[in-house]
Amino acid sequence: LSQKEREVINMEGCRGIASEQVSCESKYQGILDNLLGRVVIADDMDSAVRMARRFTYSFRIVTLQGDMVNPGGSMTGGSSAVKSISILGRKREIENIQKDINAHRKALALIESKRQEKLTRYREQKEYLEKIESSVRELEQSLASGEESLIGVSNQIDLEEKELTSLYDEEQQIKQNLDTLLTSISIT
Repeated sequence: LSQKEREVINMEGCRGIASEQVSCESKYQGILDNLLGRVVIADDMDSAVRMARRFTYSFRIVTLQGDMVNPGGSMTGGSSAVKSISILGRKREIENIQKDINAHRKALALIESKRQEKLTRYREQKEYLEKIESSVRELEQSLASGEESLIGVSNQIDLEEKELTSLYDEEQQIKQNLDTLLTSISIT
């Protein structure tokens, strides 16, 4: 690694350069440096990706789980043991998701049931309101009819009062005429 690339050692999650983590006879050191000199060991894939991005994918990074980020950015999976754990993990994840789906279905069924109850209650209340509105309209019509009858009776009373006044005036006139006649008879 270049001096600049060796800064990777100071990054979080870096375990070191692979060639420095292995010891061998000095006669094989050149081979070791050639094979592992541009390989960095990381704790996990997140750390490996951070390192690879920072140094523009210029060297290989291997995680403790066996995953690799190659120069250029391609990624490869870890060992078969990790894969089987991953498959078991996936199976558990699928089971958990299935449980979540079932729980959501039950919750949805409960919500739908409550929605149906509220819809039924709404329809009943709407029907009751329509009956009340119909009764109010009938009462308003009866009131209007009663008001018309009251106006008719009031007009009739006014007419009868006028007739009574007229009859009273006529009676007074007749009494006056009678008094005049009686006075003229008694004078003679």
